[in-house]
Amino acid sequence: MQTFISPQIHSEDEHAIVVLLSSDSVQQAASIQNQLVQIFGDAVWLQQPSGLHSTLMEIICDADYKDMPRLEHFKQWYKNYNQTVKDILADIPPFTIHFDELFVSQRAIIMKASNTRAYNDTRKKLLSKISLPAGTKVPPEITHSTLARFNKTIQLEDVIRKVSNIRVDFIEPVTEFSLVKDLGPPDFNGTPLEVYPLKRSS
Repeated sequence: MQTFISPQIHSEDEHAIVVLLSSDSVQQAASIQNQLVQIFGDAVWLQQPSGLHSTLMEIICDADYKDMPRLEHFKQWYKNYNQTVKDILADIPPFTIHFDELFVSQRAIIMKASNTRAYNDTRKKLLSKISLPAGTKVPPEITHSTLARFNKTIQLEDVIRKVSNIRVDFIEPVTEFSLVKDLGPPDFNGTPLEVYPLKRSS
């Protein structure tokens, strides 16, 4: 089984609700990325530190939307559901994500969290009250952050073997989510359109 090459092309008007990783977590992730480059060189390309994130759900994804452009679909979603998202998240207490596994698929090298309950519960609460535009893929029940994708075709088993000794073990505090665009290549910086604070302590 071989890896898939992921072109460094970003579709316009993609939007998602994410956790933007804290500076401490970015430093930890960047250290892991440096190890990946030392091992694989230009066979991988990296998610830039400024855009490291964990996606709660995509609103507009890299898909073909019918009837109207992606941006119009997003505007309708924002008008109908942005306040609902804000209200729901404002009632959820802060929690943490414990990234504790480096996982390799055919498309990417990611950091995973083994305990996904808080993320999944938050996602379920949102999806019980909001709808995603037809064409947006259903969010996966996985808590992760993508570190690298592939520039070249490599044997997947070799990649897994070569990263087996790379340790992932750090905690990301989650006190807010962000509605963002522009998290993909070539800039990776992310443009926050809205910040959704979680429940404030009394």
